[in-house]
Amino acid sequence: MSFERAMAMPDRGGINNLRFQPYRIFRSPAHFKDDPRMSCMACHDPHDRLKHEAAFYDSKCLACHLPDPQAARTETRSAAACPVSKQLCVTCHMPKVEVPEMHFKFTDHWIRIVKANDPVPR
Repeated sequence: MSFERAMAMPDRGGINNLRFQPYRIFRSPAHFKDDPRMSCMACHDPHDRLKHEAAFYDSKCLACHLPDPQAARTETRSAAACPVSKQLCVTCHMPKVEVPEMHFKFTDHWIRIVKANDPVPR
């Protein structure tokens, strides 16, 4: 059974596949296979330590998203501006979710607009 198929199975969806970050990011609505800005290495340098500060990732988000609604769209920067903030993007769009049986919070790499009490997507 393929990795994709195994992770899409209903009994392994939602919070049960939260720790599989590549699967999560590839399921994100804005993921385009040919866009290097939506890959693991767009945000993480495999030769450097993982950055835990949310502010570090803002520049990664702003590589695609406009910094404010009045900014002019360009060929490479055409995604809408966030109406709430242009800082600490990952705290809202990639929240940390606790997996109860693991007693650990994982960053959910399914990039989306997260609303309070919404279930973790599959």
